[in-house]
Amino acid sequence: MADDNIITENGEQEVQAAVPEAAETAEAAVAEAPKAAETAETEEAAETAETEEAAETAETEEAAETAETEEAAETAETEEAAETAETEEAAETAETEEAAETAETEEAAETAETEEAAETQTEETAAETAEAEESGTEAGDGDEPDEKEAQNKAAEALRKQKRALLKAAREALRLGDYDPDTVDRILADFDAQESSDPDSLAEKELLQQREEIASRNEAKKKRRADQAVSVEKKLALIEKANALKESEEWKKTAESFKALMDDWRAAGNSGPEGDKLWEQFSSARQAFYDRQRKHYSDLDAQNETRKSEKEKIIAEAREAAASTEWGKAHERLEELFAKWKGVGAAGRDEEKLWSEFQAVRHDFYGRRTAARREQEQIFEVRREDKEALIRQAQAYLDDADFSPEAASRMREMGSDWKDIGFCGRKQENELWEKFHSIQDAYWQAKKASGNSRHEEWIEKTRGAIERRRDRAERLRDNIENLKSRIETASDEKRTQIEGWIAENEEQIRSLEQEIEKMEKEIAD
Repeated sequence: MADDNIITENGEQEVQAAVPEAAETAEAAVAEAPKAAETAETEEAAETAETEEAAETAETEEAAETAETEEAAETAETEEAAETAETEEAAETAETEEAAETAETEEAAETAETEEAAETQTEETAAETAEAEESGTEAGDGDEPDEKEAQNKAAEALRKQKRALLKAAREALRLGDYDPDTVDRILADFDAQESSDPDSLAEKELLQQREEIASRNEAKKKRRADQAVSVEKKLALIEKANALKESEEWKKTAESFKALMDDWRAAGNSGPEGDKLWEQFSSARQAFYDRQRKHYSDLDAQNETRKSEKEKIIAEAREAAASTEWGKAHERLEELFAKWKGVGAAGRDEEKLWSEFQAVRHDFYGRRTAARREQEQIFEVRREDKEALIRQAQAYLDDADFSPEAASRMREMGSDWKDIGFCGRKQENELWEKFHSIQDAYWQAKKASGNSRHEEWIEKTRGAIERRRDRAERLRDNIENLKSRIETASDEKRTQIEGWIAENEEQIRSLEQEIEKMEKEIAD
């Protein structure tokens, strides 16, 4: 038999001598393979959809700061699983198609052998028929034997010529550079031959073989046309794949490639161009998935670094939050919070890390609030005590009680005021100004009550001087306290503290001027 092989899409050699029944069987097998692959793909797509939906639900529940990174991590796992499934499914589909083509090749080979045996049988049958006709002629009437013999020989020669044309048509079907028009021309030549006895068995067999060849030729024409359409579709898909392979929209592009893969399978067999087309399409897909894997690998490494940095921030926050120096601790926690935001999200661990960090901060501010409430209660008691001193001093002044006992008590009040302690910056200054003005008014009224009591006035003035000195000393202590806080204060707080220091220094200068004036008055 002649070498009758052509190259198919998967690089296999396929004998193109199959009868229509073999071609239909093989084509049915090929048709069933995509259906089976499609069913498997549908089930797998459902599972992938469930995985992605679960991942999206988890991502939605996470904090806003971690949403984007978390989604990328979950998407990476889902898309990698989907990609693996697609690759396995594509491999299964290729194996199925290859198996179908192999089956078609084997059936075609068997058919070729069958046809060859049929040709031999036809020739033997034709020879037997010719002998039978010749014998019948000899056994019949002896009239015109030469004419019958000539007719039989002419009919046999015509059948041989037709058999030769059918054989040529078969050979044309089997050629690697098969041309359907060649087969059509040969069959047209067959049809142009006359038939001396169309009802004979040999003639009917030739016609049957002719129809089989014509049917195979049409089937091959259709296959070629389908393959041409498939090639056009796959070239368009390759163009789309090349346009997507540099994309950085990882999730969206992975979905697009999945859709392209579905379209590729639906495009069908592309014939001899199939392997080359698949290599181009697969190369574009692989380029994208390689970049996608590297992106997520880099993202994992980045998230690990950020996780380590945030764990250090949490440890530093715990150390700062343990302090009861509320101002310094607060400023340190604010610095760490700014540093936290600068680090960026740490992927799937972000929510856990953020919860730990927030727990440290909330615990600190809760303790600070409780301490401030407790301190405020103490200040409230002190304010009430100082307001009581103010009322008592006001009563002495209102009653113009300048007795030695009253004067002694007024002097003691200054010491009592100091012993009560600080009652809050704003309230302390307001109450002191009120108390100080009453004391001054009292001593001035006492002095005005009579020059005869000069010594009493001097004593009162000296008491006023002493109170001013005590006040100045407290202001100096306050200044030292403020200066110790300014070193660790923020820029905004530092400016405020410097203002307080300036106010206290101004009050000290005013007190010193008053003292100098009073001392001069005593000296005069």
